[in-house]
Amino acid sequence: MVSITLLLFVGPLTVAVIGYSTGETGIASYSLALALIGAQIWWLGYHAWFRDYPQGVDELTAYTTDNGVPGLIIPVSNDAPRRTLLLTASLAGLLAAGAAHAAVQDHESTYVWGALAVYFALFPVLLTRSKFLRSYLVVTREGVCHRGWTFRSFLPWSSIQMIFAAYNRIPYIVVFGYEDAQWERRQLMKVWRHDKPTKFRRSDGKRRIPGILIQSKMLSADPAIVLALLGFYLEHRHARDEIASGAALARARAGDFR
Repeated sequence: MVSITLLLFVGPLTVAVIGYSTGETGIASYSLALALIGAQIWWLGYHAWFRDYPQGVDELTAYTTDNGVPGLIIPVSNDAPRRTLLLTASLAGLLAAGAAHAAVQDHESTYVWGALAVYFALFPVLLTRSKFLRSYLVVTREGVCHRGWTFRSFLPWSSIQMIFAAYNRIPYIVVFGYEDAQWERRQLMKVWRHDKPTKFRRSDGKRRIPGILIQSKMLSADPAIVLALLGFYLEHRHARDEIASGAALARARAGDFR
């Protein structure tokens, strides 16, 4: 973490200070902007790695899907989209300034910087127009649906092999499907595919197994309760009908997964 901090923030900030002290205001200004962007990148990483686990289940609510199926929705925190919006807007501004500077000097790189500025500006535009929606997990009596920023993935209960917790630098909840799972997935965006449906590689590397991968710390509810909830309905088929009523929400709040 110390080396990343030096690379992303301290280095450009040092160049900015030296530039201003020697009268190189152009280099200093760009270096200062890079330092601010580096600080945002560092904060995004810190937030993902060291964020506290959410507590309680207050965010869990009853939900009805677009197809009219009742279920239980578990939202994902909005913090990451907001921070990414700020970062991409900052990058777009810096690249636009570079394009304007190159245009004044009639440099051919104007179009490169301009195209990059437009690309990064697309993210905040699409986000504010609700093209990127808040991520969530929906549990119904039919199965589990994961809505990422830019995709939708659904696995019916009959296609789920196991549900477990895993750790790969950060903690996850894994919904692991069968190889022949009736997996419904759809990529909703052609530009800025920030995320995509999960496929797990088999040990022989020949095939990929469908699944759902959820960052535990990004949930708006206690991940231990979410994991227990998913595992309970996977193992207790007869209890899935209660998901359509308020009983599932009451069970989650009571922590009753016997």
